[in-house]
Amino acid sequence: MEHDWYTSDRDYVRKKQTHTVVRMKQAAIMLMVLAIMASMLVPVWQSAVNRALEVEYRTLSSSLKNLEEQQRLLRSQIAQKTMPEALAQGAWREDILLQQIDADTLVMVGRRI
Repeated sequence: MEHDWYTSDRDYVRKKQTHTVVRMKQAAIMLMVLAIMASMLVPVWQSAVNRALEVEYRTLSSSLKNLEEQQRLLRSQIAQKTMPEALAQGAWREDILLQQIDADTLVMVGRRI
């Protein structure tokens, strides 16, 4: 067999690798591929969790605002019902006669003098 002038015998000598060395190389390559995939997956997973938390925060914030608005509305309605005008209108509807009580006729109960 004729050799070219720029090649040596080393190119034709095949190194025999044992079965365990081949398996270890394959395992190392698989571990590197898995490490690369995991390093790419972690930022995506973090952004997904961050997005989910942000959406939940917005939902809770909007529900809190709605509850505060309902609370203010209920307080204003309670304040309107406790006003004397509201009592007078309710008494007129129910045919109730409201009388003013004089302080002289008022009897204090449970008070020490």
